[in-house]
Amino acid sequence: MASWIIIGSHRDAWTFGASDSVSGHVSMMSVARGLSEMMKSGWQPRRSVLFVSWDGEEPGLLGSTEWVEDRESELKAKAAVYVNRDAGAGGPFFSGSAVHSLTPFVHELAQSVDADQPSKTLYDRWLERARDQNPPKDGQPMLKVPPVGALGSGSDYTAFVDHLGVTALDMGLTGPGDNGTYHSTYDNPAWFKKYIDPQFKFSVLAAQVTGVAVLRLADAQVLPFDDEVYGKQILEYVNEIEKDATAKSSVESKRVDFAGLKAAAEAFARAGARARKEADALLAGQPPKGAVAGLNHRLMMAERDLIEPAGLPDRPWFRHTIYAPGLYTGYGVKTIPGVREAIDAGNFTRAAEQAKIVIRALERATRTLSAQGS
Repeated sequence: MASWIIIGSHRDAWTFGASDSVSGHVSMMSVARGLSEMMKSGWQPRRSVLFVSWDGEEPGLLGSTEWVEDRESELKAKAAVYVNRDAGAGGPFFSGSAVHSLTPFVHELAQSVDADQPSKTLYDRWLERARDQNPPKDGQPMLKVPPVGALGSGSDYTAFVDHLGVTALDMGLTGPGDNGTYHSTYDNPAWFKKYIDPQFKFSVLAAQVTGVAVLRLADAQVLPFDDEVYGKQILEYVNEIEKDATAKSSVESKRVDFAGLKAAAEAFARAGARARKEADALLAGQPPKGAVAGLNHRLMMAERDLIEPAGLPDRPWFRHTIYAPGLYTGYGVKTIPGVREAIDAGNFTRAAEQAKIVIRALERATRTLSAQGS
């Protein structure tokens, strides 16, 4: 069964939307045109590439949500990665948020595209800005790598990640700060051409990085998922939550199985490391028929395993056990939301119940990754 790389961008706007989201939509359409020319020359991707133009994003992610809900079964079976392009050509600085199995891929992507300054890549500029925004404190070392953010909500990746468990990436180019035009009538073509991208060099750059991402995802023999990195990131989240829980109540926090959460995250990371070694071995030799396809299927399905069918407490539509927007944070993400938000509310009974759910989800994903030859 052919898997899908889906790239989407919304075309609606509150007003004129030159930046949000025409700039992102243009980069997607430029890639579509480029790939169509490649196909005319005989190129065929390993995976199908779907280009989707969303409507109704601004009033509530309406187009993408309904599309995902209508095609849930097919997307569960075929969707490998969703790439989101929202406002995306506002300056020279790359930024990305993703399901964290894609962290190494996002770093490598930024390293492979030249920036607007000589002898620098998008990665170099990204790291410089991250260091400026997060200077070392209390003797801590300087950032070694730019952070890949966690996905909450606020754009069209939401239904893919939070509802279905499809690995997703959201990326773009931004300027040095808030220019005050967000969702206003000032976000118009004249302003964009005069003040933001007079020569359209950022727009070209946005199309380039989008195109490289889609090409690599579509043509990779093995999907570039690193679940060892993902598991280690989850472990960091568990440690954060345990620290918060202990600070809130050293007695009540003992009711939450943090040891079990850590063990499950570590086991998932080890399964991810084994899957990566398996991929390396397959690519180094002559893989048996169906072996690569089987590994890719397991990599896709491991993300689905992190979905809890019953959903999060008080909001069952959100079903991912690792990522969700916070109840009171708008777009902002809450990682391991069932446990974290219960502790924030001082509800340790719920936190203990949610910890069991997260452990079971991680154990499912670990079994899927480990099922070599299945």
